[in-house]
Amino acid sequence: ASALKLRDDVDLLGDGATLEEWAEFMALVMSRSIVSDENGTPLLVLGLDLLQDGEDANVKAQVIYEGGGKDGPFVFRFGGGDGTKKKKVVGVELVTTRYIAAGDELTCNYFDQPHAGKYLERYGFVPNRLRGPLAPGCIDLAFAPTDEEEDYQYYTKEQALEDLGLTTDPMIFTYSSDDTFGPPDSNQGDYDKKTTLDKMTHILRMRLIDGADAFLLDSVYIEQLWTNCCYRISKDNELGVCKAVMSECDQFLERFKSAAEDEEELSTEHVDIVSRCADTRRVESEIIMRIRDVFAQELRDTIVDDK
Repeated sequence: ASALKLRDDVDLLGDGATLEEWAEFMALVMSRSIVSDENGTPLLVLGLDLLQDGEDANVKAQVIYEGGGKDGPFVFRFGGGDGTKKKKVVGVELVTTRYIAAGDELTCNYFDQPHAGKYLERYGFVPNRLRGPLAPGCIDLAFAPTDEEEDYQYYTKEQALEDLGLTTDPMIFTYSSDDTFGPPDSNQGDYDKKTTLDKMTHILRMRLIDGADAFLLDSVYIEQLWTNCCYRISKDNELGVCKAVMSECDQFLERFKSAAEDEEELSTEHVDIVSRCADTRRVESEIIMRIRDVFAQELRDTIVDDK
């Protein structure tokens, strides 16, 4: 998803920059951004990049929106408001997470989740707490609720999403090695209360509505589209969801395998970074396999289901 957005940016820039130049610039900015807004957009805040990532962090960076945030003796604030009524970012506050003695260095965790891959990708290092055979880890899976090139019902779904204040952009689902995975739950009607796995299933159900299920996009039912996706739509739709997740997992595992083979050809001077990458892939592969196993079992159960 990030690579596609880079290319979109370059198209908008025209002759202003090449893909390589823009990627280099973005890498520089991203490496100095340690907090993101509610949409996942990294924020570059003057002075905030001086904070180091700490093994025992004592502050947490939080984005302030107009009208939000509280002043107090344990809040350090960057930025200010502009007086408009539209909700927007007006600053970032550092909130203490434990006692800080006079003279202590302020440190934070750049990511809330134990995402070694993101640390390596954005900042070029992996914290000690995320290294070793017993270290926790994370993996991101991304799916869009519809696709303009593949989905005949794209514009209908796009409008339905806009009515909900959503877009057709890929949604990122983060899974941790500490998570417990079970089969998709079709009994929870509130999207916000769903687990990450169930939210991903929900989005894929919408993406794959087609054929005999397309009546759900008719004007009579369209207002209930989002609610209907909370539940199993049809046997074919559910089979498609399982196959889509399994295919994505297989692609990850294949990329990991190729990366490991490529690293075998690197010289010994890169042994440290190769070791970190290998540890990160090992944990991520374990999470991917667990997710794949859930949907492989769900596929088998759905195939034998009469409904």
